[in-house]
Amino acid sequence: MKRPVGVWIIFLYSLLSAIFTTGSFLLVLSGSFSHSPEVKRLMSAIGPLDYFMFLLSISMFIGGMVSLFRMKKSSFMWYAALAGANVLSFLSMCLTGRITGIGMGVFSVIAGLVIVGSILLYIRRLDSRKLLS
Repeated sequence: MKRPVGVWIIFLYSLLSAIFTTGSFLLVLSGSFSHSPEVKRLMSAIGPLDYFMFLLSISMFIGGMVSLFRMKKSSFMWYAALAGANVLSFLSMCLTGRITGIGMGVFSVIAGLVIVGSILLYIRRLDSRKLLS
């Protein structure tokens, strides 16, 4: 089966995002470069739940990417779970005071949800056209 162009775009976007996000996270944790006091404060506030949520989110992102590339209906579940995990993670950060007010954290969450929401709509469209198994 030939994959639609949209599947290739989502696959490449997801692959590059997963690589960039994981690489950035590892670079920051490694201490390879100096951090501003704000970044140091944020990094010191990262706890076990944050690490777990990061690993869970990356796993769901990769699961969605692979299942969509394979043209599977389960890709919807992977991306929907990712959206839910991102909302829960964001709420956790707000409740613990790590994100306050409107800023880049809020913008990032909204942008991420818009992107994942668009992917979910596209998956539904593929499913309605009977292109997913």
